Amino acid sequence: MYSADVLSTAKPVAPTEPTEVKPPKIKKPATEKQLAALAKAKEARRLKKEAMEAAKLLADKQATEAAEKEVLEATQKEEKLRARREAAKERRRLKKLAEMQEEKTLLKDPAPQLPIPPPTLPQQPITPDSSVTEEPKKKKPRVKRDPNDPPQWFTKFVENGKQELNLQAAEKKPKKIVREEAQHEAQQQWQDGFTRDRINHEINNHVNRMYSM
Repeated sequence: MYSADVLSTAKPVAPTEPTEVKPPKIKKPATEKQLAALAKAKEARRLKKEAMEAAKLLADKQATEAAEKEVLEATQKEEKLRARREAAKERRRLKKLAEMQEEKTLLKDPAPQLPIPPPTLPQQPITPDSSVTEEPKKKKPRVKRDPNDPPQWFTKFVENGKQELNLQAAEKKPKKIVREEAQHEAQQQWQDGFTRDRINHEINNHVNRMYSM
């Protein structure tokens, strides 16, 4: 009875059609021109990557050298200041010691009394000749430095570096030409706002450290 009910309620299944199987696409081999273009592009990417890595290494090396140079200069400045403080301290100690020794000597051997000199007549005051008048000294006007012009010490610093390089060069230039090139280079470097602000910042920090001691 149950099997008759299942058969009566079942739905017939439609026959499935066979699916068409497409043949796989065969990839055409690359031509010599395409292979050459791929090799050229690959070589260009390699060269670009090597150039970027070399530039990064150079930038890191320059940054490291600049940092080491700043640390060395700061250390040298601190050592000079320490040596000056020690020398001043030693001078004060020796001066105090000499004063104490002098006081002991005076207390032990008092100075002899000197004879009183005879009175002298007062001298007549010398009146200046009214015909001769001294011209007041003219004060030189103080020229205000343009902040866009490099200071003298900075120009001298650049000139010393150029002179040192000139001494090591195979073909040496005259000192006058080196001095003119140094002045021009110092002017160009000082026009760079980043360089100028950095130098002024370092100077202000150094002055503040000196006054804070």
